[in-house]
Amino acid sequence: YALEGIIRSCGDTLVFLSEQLGLFADYNEACKVAFQLPDSGGVVFVPGQLGLGAPFWTTDVQAEILGLTRAHTKWPIIRAGFASIAFQIKAVITQMERLAGRKVKRLQVDGGLTKLPELMQFLAEVLQAEVATCAEEELSAIGVVRMAGKTKVSGDAAHVYQPNTDGSRVLNEYEEWETRVKNSISKLRKARKNK
Repeated sequence: YALEGIIRSCGDTLVFLSEQLGLFADYNEACKVAFQLPDSGGVVFVPGQLGLGAPFWTTDVQAEILGLTRAHTKWPIIRAGFASIAFQIKAVITQMERLAGRKVKRLQVDGGLTKLPELMQFLAEVLQAEVATCAEEELSAIGVVRMAGKTKVSGDAAHVYQPNTDGSRVLNEYEEWETRVKNSISKLRKARKNK
């Protein structure tokens, strides 16, 4: 059996914030500075620029930046964008844990975002689980080559991130994010009914 959770905007969130909104140029530097903040100061990013995938499945929701005040700078927005990536993964993992009736203790991840250590550490805190990055960046393509018998790929992790806290602080952030996402979806559904 397999459970699949499709997320539509992980890396695209950073492209959107960087290229379309012009909030930062260097992903690594932006990630470091963003996670030096204790939280996003009440700012929530709803990553609906391509719609929302699992477990929300609302393809026509729009991206929103919520909770801004005159006191905010761009950094809480950037922090909220990075956090939304981990929060979407948490939403999918929580649904999978419900369906499987067991806790995920270790998540093996690949892709370009795994090169951002602060984001991977934040993901470990959000999930309260080990997050292991792969030595190979794109396992999907390598898996096809491996099935064809052309290469061997080691299953070794490049790095394993462990949660350093009990997760209570980031859980509060996650719950606020989830509430805002559900509110956005609810508003969209009400607007549809009123048409």
